[in-house]
Amino acid sequence: MGIIRSSDCSKLLLTLAAVFFISALPVMGSSGDRLPSFRICLEDCTQSCTPHLKAITTTDPFLWLTRWTCEDECKYDCMNDVVQIEGVQQFYGKWPFRRLLGMQEPASVFFSIANGVMHFRGIRSSSRRIPKSSQLRGWYLAWGYAGLNTWVWSSVFHTRDKPWTEKMDYFSAGFGITFSLLLAIVRIWHLYLPPSSTTYNLSSTKNLSAGNSLGASIGHSRRLQFNPWALFWTILFGTIDGPLKKDGREDRRH
Repeated sequence: MGIIRSSDCSKLLLTLAAVFFISALPVMGSSGDRLPSFRICLEDCTQSCTPHLKAITTTDPFLWLTRWTCEDECKYDCMNDVVQIEGVQQFYGKWPFRRLLGMQEPASVFFSIANGVMHFRGIRSSSRRIPKSSQLRGWYLAWGYAGLNTWVWSSVFHTRDKPWTEKMDYFSAGFGITFSLLLAIVRIWHLYLPPSSTTYNLSSTKNLSAGNSLGASIGHSRRLQFNPWALFWTILFGTIDGPLKKDGREDRRH
């Protein structure tokens, strides 16, 4: 009975993921914001707003801090009113929610902050424990800050789902994933060694790896910026990148 290598499992997972995405049947999303009852409610509500719908008119300090406009308030109120009559529907790509202190997804915000706190503690611990003479010290600290940045923007995005917060969340996640891959390459192949006459090829490889990782991150960010399937590409990007890092570690051991 043969031993299944991790690389074979990764290829199988990638194949299954590709089949899943390609064969997914078209579905009707965000049906709630297309309901006549919701549209009528929203139209009636926004008529009472100021001419500039983006104005912050609330006196609630938490809603003011999280930038809830009059139009946002109308969408939120009409969403919850319609759900009581029509049942649970998706509105603007999201399921109905009950905000807390201005946050749309308080549980996700809490766990994002908790992850960010643990990353910050890990950065402080690594800064104390990794010798300053270590050539990987800067890489590990930068990796920690990349992860911290990811969770900061995750908490912002889950507080208020806006186009710009969504993009920053996905950009940060993509950058964190790419930096993790770059660090794996640098560590596995010892590309952190200082360049010399005998390690010129390693130095060139490090520059090439860094350039490829940066290019992949920029390309991924541009695709998210101009493609409405932002979440699809983020998931696909992570699905491909994760097994690559794992395979690299496994192959290096053998």
